[in-house]
Amino acid sequence: MLGDNYATLEDFRRWNPTIGANCAGLTSGRSYCVEALFEVIPTSSAVPTSKPTSKPQSSSTKAPTTPAPTPTAKPTPSSVKAPVTSSTTTPGNGIETPVPTQPNIVSNCDKFYLVKSGDQCASIASQFGITLAKFLAWNPSAGSSCGGLWADAYACVSIIGEDATPIPSATPTPTSPGNGISTPQPTQPNLVSNCDKFYLVKSGDTCANIASANGITVAQFTAWNPAAGSSCAGLWADAYACVSIVGHEPSKPTPTPTNPGNGVQTPTPTQPGMVTNCKKFDFVKQGDTCDAITKRNNISLANFTKWNTGVGSTCTSMWAESYVCVGV
Repeated sequence: MLGDNYATLEDFRRWNPTIGANCAGLTSGRSYCVEALFEVIPTSSAVPTSKPTSKPQSSSTKAPTTPAPTPTAKPTPSSVKAPVTSSTTTPGNGIETPVPTQPNIVSNCDKFYLVKSGDQCASIASQFGITLAKFLAWNPSAGSSCGGLWADAYACVSIIGEDATPIPSATPTPTSPGNGISTPQPTQPNLVSNCDKFYLVKSGDTCANIASANGITVAQFTAWNPAAGSSCAGLWADAYACVSIVGHEPSKPTPTPTNPGNGVQTPTPTQPGMVTNCKKFDFVKQGDTCDAITKRNNISLANFTKWNTGVGSTCTSMWAESYVCVGV
């Protein structure tokens, strides 16, 4: 109950004094207070007590985009206006900590950032010249997918003794020293070091449509952008993904006639693996899916993948800007 409502046991006892120190007065079937409006926040590091009002996005969310999107609910303020109270993270460390902070923030933090709605872990980390792993270690409640990051609460972006790293500027920097390739910022986490072509992921993009648009397979895309994951749930919006590496030659569909002599004029280029007895074609546009094509041509997905074997059983290898078979 407390975890679901982001309340501590101490708060719960204070708001419901009748339950007693050992909660012996807690009665099944009764309602209890789990949030107090406009309550003065204690002078220790504050923990947001309100519940997020939106779920974190998946896939193309704002750059850590992801997946997808931070909770926009604000932690309970100390007054009607925005919180202005400060306290010390750890008594005696001499560092002033603004409140409210992200839940479970580390006690030796010496630099803070007020998270805005739409911010993502990766973009904050990039802004302050730290790794995503460090940001998540100092703000553990954000979670590996960044779904627990609070808007309008302070996150830790440096700890005592941490050596400052130059903050990446808008100017592209070499992916790997000496390879002569400029890399735009920010990039997907753990991007390969020998990338020579980049794509800025937009909200709504998927690994499959990016791969298709750039003439690569989904397997290649996830190998070059491993943080996206096999399900593509870790793909960040507003961050650059790798769509080619040094030495890679993108493949293109080879225009070939369906079957010379069958009397059917075949447009080109066609999907790899298309059947030779096709009589009806559909041109695949950027962003098209197998589901959309089958619906507009009133055919089953089973027939579509049978007539266009190159798209794969999960439709992750369909080429944009080429023809598919939609009737035999």
